[in-house]
Amino acid sequence: MRKGSGRTTALLEKRLRNVLAMSERQSLRLDTKSVSFVLRSMLDANAVGRTEKLIRRRTLVVHFDVNETIMLGDPAGGDSFDDTINKMLAKNAYIRRKKSIDGVESKAALSLEDWEWYNGTPMDGTSSPPPLILSWDTPRDCVSFYRSPFKAKYAKSFTMKNSPGNVYRTHFEKLKRAMRLPEGKKVDERLTHDGRHFFMIPAFFQTLAKLDASGRDFKVVIRTYGTDGAHIAKAINAWAEGKHPNFEGRTFPSFRIDVDKDLYVGRYKKEDGSFSLVRANIDGSPSKDAASLSEGEVFGMLQNIRPRVQVLQDDYFWWRSHGYLPSAGKPLWIDWAKSDELQHIFFDDNIHNDPEDSIVSIRLRKSPADAFRPLSGESIRRLQGCFLVRVPTVCPIRDDEWFLEKISKCEEKLSELLRSPAKQKDCLVFE
Repeated sequence: MRKGSGRTTALLEKRLRNVLAMSERQSLRLDTKSVSFVLRSMLDANAVGRTEKLIRRRTLVVHFDVNETIMLGDPAGGDSFDDTINKMLAKNAYIRRKKSIDGVESKAALSLEDWEWYNGTPMDGTSSPPPLILSWDTPRDCVSFYRSPFKAKYAKSFTMKNSPGNVYRTHFEKLKRAMRLPEGKKVDERLTHDGRHFFMIPAFFQTLAKLDASGRDFKVVIRTYGTDGAHIAKAINAWAEGKHPNFEGRTFPSFRIDVDKDLYVGRYKKEDGSFSLVRANIDGSPSKDAASLSEGEVFGMLQNIRPRVQVLQDDYFWWRSHGYLPSAGKPLWIDWAKSDELQHIFFDDNIHNDPEDSIVSIRLRKSPADAFRPLSGESIRRLQGCFLVRVPTVCPIRDDEWFLEKISKCEEKLSELLRSPAKQKDCLVFE
């Protein structure tokens, strides 16, 4: 039997002790069934050890969307800090159409009076609301308030007085408090928009710091549809220089972003639907002097862990012009032949459990000789929790370890997928 990890050895010892103790208590000899159990335990423990070694060896490329994933408040887009928190809550509050006495849903359902919270609680502004839905799976026949007919009127003021979401106001206040700057400390202006709150979620920086301390090979890619890349880069540089009050006395020089070299803008090509990348100016416009990178070259650049952080502006207009199909969204490149040694993970608040409406396109190639092609919307949906993670932004604001926990689960999920040809057949279907 090959030697396993420390955890494997401990697991074997524990299971052997349990079997021996059982036989001792019952004055039994180890029969065939007991021996079989011990052997199965050994095999299972070896599998755990091999998986752990595989995961530790795997290089990580972690992609983070910006707006409402790691950033609150979007001055360039017209959203205040408060607007953003209201929108976050509206995205995770679910409602459903009321049913008439005969059990038929209201056909028009254009009035708030035709709707109720997902558990049947009235949307009357006073009844205690049900918990927010923060999981991937959502209640049947329900819709996020943010995707309902009332989005335009109430999303940015969801918890304000005279809005049906006012019953979630305590959530709003708690989230706002969690983002406050520490009292009595001068904070670098690159870390705040309003002088009262961090505009980037502290859990993002905690994730980078913990991954760095772990010794893992990893890279971070900032993904945005906007022109706020340089703004985000400055905040990351402030943290890297030791200016973040949550990391006093600690610097992270390898994470500094060179805004003259590490900002990129990408576009899909009308001719063949492939994606190309070019270095961007600080305002987000394409640099006229830089060479265009093909998808293969982009993949090669991203698997190199130096520089540690790069910023990519994605092609919003392509996504919109294709009806917000997942296959037209922000590209995430997967070379299946390298999946045992390299894993991309994409965090975004607009990843949906919907094969026809989501924001990230998994573009896969089976070998380095192949071109990258988009997977089907259904395949992309099924790869949630492996390469993609929907971010209910409430969660990482509440929990600094949230991103780290999801990364760990994604690594385990990929290991499971690599061991199952049947799952691969279901999940890796091209458009």
